[in-house]
This record gives sequence, C-alpha cells and structure tokens, in this order.
Amino acid sequence: MLTSPDVAPQVYEPYQPDGYDGVVCDADPTEKARQLLLFRTQSVALANKSVWVQLGVLLGRVLGCVRDPEQRKACRIAAVLVEEILHPSSDAARRDINQRILAITVGRRSAAELVSDEVLMQLSHASVAATAQHNSWSPMSAVSVALEHADRDWTPARWGYRSELKLLAATKEFSIRRLPRKGQEVMEIRARRRTGQTGTGQ
Repeated sequence: MLTSPDVAPQVYEPYQPDGYDGVVCDADPTEKARQLLLFRTQSVALANKSVWVQLGVLLGRVLGCVRDPEQRKACRIAAVLVEEILHPSSDAARRDINQRILAITVGRRSAAELVSDEVLMQLSHASVAATAQHNSWSPMSAVSVALEHADRDWTPARWGYRSELKLLAATKEFSIRRLPRKGQEVMEIRARRRTGQTGTGQ
C-alpha cells in the first residue's frame, strides 16, 4: 500500500529555466534533485491517502460489529476525523465538524427528554412564534437565526442533533413542510395544535 520514497523516476523531464522563454534544457543535477524531491513528496502523499482511505473502510466495518455504546461513539468520531483528513473543510465548515462530534458524544435525546427540557421548549416555541408569517408558517432559516440570537451558546448538538430542523422535528411539537421556491427547496415550520387549542394547526 505504501510507495517507497526512495524510488527514483526513470526519466527526468526537460525544463525551462526562469527568464529564458523558449529555451528548454535537459535536467542537470540540480533539476534532477528537484524533480526527485517532487516525485518522493507525491509518492508519500499518495501512500498516506491510501492509508486513510483504508482506515475509513476499516472503521465502517468495525462500526457494524461493535455493540458497546461508548465504543460506537469512539468509532463514529474517528470516522468523522478521517473524513476531514481526506477531504479538508473550509474554516467555516469546521464548526460543523465540532457540532457533529459533540452530537455523537452527547447522544440523541428522545422526544420525551426533549419535551421535558423547559429551556429548549421555551426557546423553540418562542423562536417559531416570533418568525411566523401571515400564514402561521415560519421559514426554518429564520427560526435558526432567532434561536442563535436568543441563546449565544445555542447549538442543536447539545441535545445530540446536527441541525435545528432535526432537533425540532424530534420533539414532535412542530409540523414541518417542504416547499419548492425559485428552484430550491424551502423548509417551513409551525407549532402543532394541542388538543383543546384554538387557532391554526396541522
């Protein structure tokens, strides 16, 4: 799986010296050394990628066999990190990786546990109500912004979920719908009507 960095190229490519347009020279000892270094670097990088790919495959197989909850969490976190090594994210996306790891560590809370969390319920219902449009539906994007403004440390990963949408859906307290709009899918949400409650509901 590993390519030895000591393997030298059999043929050294001609090169064009800096500042000499149209001049092509055979590789001299300095140029051969540069090409050899580049070749070795590329070989090691390719070998390293192969190792990480195989590790990702192995983690997937292990995850299918592990039953202990803590060991499963460790495997899932390792898989997230391996994926980041293979496909580095932008700085903005790295926050999402942190949230994914936190969500795995915490574990998903059940609907009953979510509903019993008074702070979560108050924040959720208040944010949905504050962003409701004339038809009583709230754009999910606006609800997410409202939640972040209401709680500086807000993150759905605190309850084991990667997004506000999945968290609020898991509470079973809200109706959610998908609408096509300008070639994109828009998510909207509103509180479900409880028994005996008047007004617009699901």
